Amino acid sequence: MLIVLFLLLRLYGITNPLSEHASWRQADTAAMASNMLDHFSIYPQLDYDGPPPNYAELEFPLLALFALPFYKLFGPQIWIARLIALSFSLLSLIFLVLLARGISGEKAGFIAGFLYALLPFNIFYNRVVMPEPVLLATSLGSLYFFSLYLRKPNLRNWVLSAFFLLLAILSKPNFLFLGLVFLFWLLQVRGFRGLLDWQIWLMVCAALIPSFLYFFSAHQVAEKTFLTSLISEHMIPNFLTTAASAEFWEFLLYRLAERVLTWPGLALFTVGLLFSLIRRESRFIFVWTVSVLVYLVFSSLPVQLEHDYYHLLIIPPFVIAMGYLFQELSRLKIKAFSLQNIAYGLLLFAFLVIFAEGLTAVGKFWCVDNSPIEIGEAIRSQTPEGSLIAIDQLNPVFLFCSERKGWRLEEDLNLEKVLEVREAGAQFLAVTSKEGKIKVPELKKHFEIQEDSALLTLFKLK
Repeated sequence: MLIVLFLLLRLYGITNPLSEHASWRQADTAAMASNMLDHFSIYPQLDYDGPPPNYAELEFPLLALFALPFYKLFGPQIWIARLIALSFSLLSLIFLVLLARGISGEKAGFIAGFLYALLPFNIFYNRVVMPEPVLLATSLGSLYFFSLYLRKPNLRNWVLSAFFLLLAILSKPNFLFLGLVFLFWLLQVRGFRGLLDWQIWLMVCAALIPSFLYFFSAHQVAEKTFLTSLISEHMIPNFLTTAASAEFWEFLLYRLAERVLTWPGLALFTVGLLFSLIRRESRFIFVWTVSVLVYLVFSSLPVQLEHDYYHLLIIPPFVIAMGYLFQELSRLKIKAFSLQNIAYGLLLFAFLVIFAEGLTAVGKFWCVDNSPIEIGEAIRSQTPEGSLIAIDQLNPVFLFCSERKGWRLEEDLNLEKVLEVREAGAQFLAVTSKEGKIKVPELKKHFEIQEDSALLTLFKLK
């Protein structure tokens, strides 16, 4: 029943084009998959900025690899990529329930899974063409099998824990912040002698060494070093400033309360975290939450203002804390009177309020912006297949919808820059924005106009 509910809620909008919420990151990931079909490589290839292949220093394109055989059969269809993302999300649900059930109890596992299925922010992001569904599945898988390994240290659990740990790091290196949870569990179960266990260190090496080699090689071939630039220019320099910033914590409070967890959810999460400190076996929930908060501090305020999907990692400890909280409340008794029915009534009410408030906050995420689609169709009709274009839009969804590759010039739409990209190989310039239209009179003195409409002014550069 839980799996059916989970899937039904996420099938809405499964055929949506990419021009919905988070279209930028979705277009990048979708481009990796379609470009892999044209030119196979284990390194991500984007549609910008320049002629292909545009190698980028980003995550290992695991979603693209899974999409590749289906793209070969059916063509590069967005619904295929969404279904693969949804499959990873289903796997994350399974691992979440198993993890919560194995550590906190059967009821806690079911409640955590039910809330994970119902949370609107999670519903949207569980079917996006992005690495986040892969990260959630692999990170929860690694945590689950590591917890099993600590209780039953056999070869199967070791291999599966190391395998999912490797995939989680490759999916997004920010997973490394959850190392605090692994360390806490190790110390809790085995004490400090666990730090001397060669099998644990071998597991760490089996995950870290291939990950390091991949990202090191990706850095060497990349034309755009997004990952190291983000870390060196935004995250590391701003870490202490962000941690001490009242503005950051106020932003995070309102982002979690108004969009991700809802206000009732955040309040219950706080109570659940306090409850989790009572029992030894549930304290990992608190450590898990702290590790996510450290990661969010490291990610810096400007990045999170632009990209709300960074907050997805708070959802697993949130729902597990809720499961644990209501399981414990259902066990309470006042003299001979059981609070079980009251606890379940409050739980049902909380589910309904969180779902309603969350849907109000993020319902617009599914709304499709038709302008990239219409502009893309116009560009395709006016340019030969395989043409290199420059466009006055930073969001790569415009290039993706046009099925063309090239350059983004929103902030640099001037004659000097246009001549520069023409020299680099650009054959057409697409002017689509209001700001860009202001530059049209100047540009038409130098370049021939092939198409001129309210939607698109297309210059032929060669």
